Amino acid sequence: MTLRIPRAVTAGLVLLAALALGLAGCRAKQAGPAPAASSGATYRGPSYLNGTVGSLTQTRHNRPLIVTGYGLVVDLAGTGSSEVPQELRQWMINDMTKRGVGLASYSDILPLTPEQMLASDRTAVVRVVGFIPPGAVAGTRFDVLVEAADSRTTSLAGGRLWSCDLAPGSNRPGVFVDPIAAAGGPMFVSPTDPAAATRFEIQNYQRRAVVVTGGVLKKSRPLELVLNQSSRSRASAIADRINERFPAVPGARRPTANAISPLVVQLAVPAQYHDRPAYFVQLVRHLSADRSPDAVPRYAQYLAEKLIEDPERAESVCLAWEALGPAAGVVLRRYYRHARIDVSLAALHAGAALGDEAAGGRLRELASHEDPDVRINVARSFKGLSGSDRDDHALRTLLDDAVVEVRIAAYETLVASGSPLVDRQELVDVDGNLKMVIDLLPVRDPLVYITQDRYPRLVIFGPETGFPPATSAAIWDGRLRISRADDSSQPARMLFQRSETEGGRRVMKSSAHDFYPSLATLAYVLAHKWNGDNDPQLGFDLTYGETVDAVYQLAKNADTPTPVHVDRGLFTRLLEGVQSDGPQQRPETGPAAQGRPNPGRGASQIGS
Repeated sequence: MTLRIPRAVTAGLVLLAALALGLAGCRAKQAGPAPAASSGATYRGPSYLNGTVGSLTQTRHNRPLIVTGYGLVVDLAGTGSSEVPQELRQWMINDMTKRGVGLASYSDILPLTPEQMLASDRTAVVRVVGFIPPGAVAGTRFDVLVEAADSRTTSLAGGRLWSCDLAPGSNRPGVFVDPIAAAGGPMFVSPTDPAAATRFEIQNYQRRAVVVTGGVLKKSRPLELVLNQSSRSRASAIADRINERFPAVPGARRPTANAISPLVVQLAVPAQYHDRPAYFVQLVRHLSADRSPDAVPRYAQYLAEKLIEDPERAESVCLAWEALGPAAGVVLRRYYRHARIDVSLAALHAGAALGDEAAGGRLRELASHEDPDVRINVARSFKGLSGSDRDDHALRTLLDDAVVEVRIAAYETLVASGSPLVDRQELVDVDGNLKMVIDLLPVRDPLVYITQDRYPRLVIFGPETGFPPATSAAIWDGRLRISRADDSSQPARMLFQRSETEGGRRVMKSSAHDFYPSLATLAYVLAHKWNGDNDPQLGFDLTYGETVDAVYQLAKNADTPTPVHVDRGLFTRLLEGVQSDGPQQRPETGPAAQGRPNPGRGASQIGS
């Protein structure tokens, strides 16, 4: 969660560019200089972080691991291509044969040969790229981006990626690599407003998609701290300090940190951080290594002074405060009502993350602050508090805020806490896996929010939001039509045409359905899979991508348009990851001659 800069504060709360790839170390100013390091790994980070674990070590495998592969997308609506890059064709045929395509034993479900499938415009060969977070354990799901490998595929919308293996590096067909992950399943192409871009730009955008359920890691990623200077006693002290602050849960096979040599400390991500291992790594790197009796309050006070000197230190100071643990609360409370709002917000955010109930009262007061950036910070900071200390009433008010970003921040906090204010409907696919989530929020002002952050979601603010009388709208070349009569007591009617397979041929089937005239009901009907006569709710079992595209278009084009906010952050992060070449050296370590400033790519986020 990023601390946003109040507009009233000129120098806002942003992460120092030099901290973009993982911050390193600090110590209280009374503690003296850091121990000498070897010439190959000299700490060159900010002095106020001198003495933390990050200043004494380098983190091995601290960046997302890029894994790649090639796969086949099926079930496209004629937007694929028979064009297959020459270097891929035979490799794809061999891989499909290995998976059973064309074998007589599978002829009832896979009647086509590999060559016939590749020749269809309902398929497309794609390059698959996954991003595995540092410290991820086996079974972790991660983000996956796919992109058409040929030049003629026009859209991947509605497609499904066949399971494919992924391995580190830029893999080439025909070269054996040991796969460590796999990806497959329905895909999602982010909705695009045709009026906002040229036809070429729209088509190029449609050639990329994300896998809804992401990929799954088969082998855990090792995570190690490598000391700048070999020392058995220091390695043991660092491991002990980490275990004090982040003890393993009862029954865990090994401690969080284990000094396996004078140079290396192994890390195991605690269970409570399995869903955000990169954040755990950041906390460890910001953890003060000082174990003296008064180290925590002394260092917490020192950090406060440094924050007052320069508000741009807020992100790293918050991480260092949180890394200190609850004992830092006695110092943080002194700054909850500081004259400078940026200092107050930083202290409140760290205090709430540490579960300090005293932070709740001040956050409730600031929930009505005139600056929307302050309200966004408040909504996000409430996430750290327990249900008894968190103010759901304040968050309920923020759900109806005039600023969309404030409303979304309040919603995300309520979701993270499992608040009953969020009416959640979970839909699964034929295999019982989560297909999508529809979240309904009982507020006054309508808003549709589409996001795939962590899992595929369609969020509707105002569940009654829908279609007024005398509505008539059509999308998908008329295959989906919504109409409502002048009589407001009458339901809305959906006319839907879909392609189905009968006797090996594709045929169009039409159906009509009356439903309560709301976007929420429409979304559920489109995504729900009808389970037979015992199921009272009709459903068309559309994919997440198809469902949100329908809601997106109808919400924007209805007689009474509903605001729609699409979170394109996942696409942006994945595309930036694809475009960045190879590992980047940490700016605070390495030969002194390479002391160039970091450009700020991939700045970490508090509480993400």
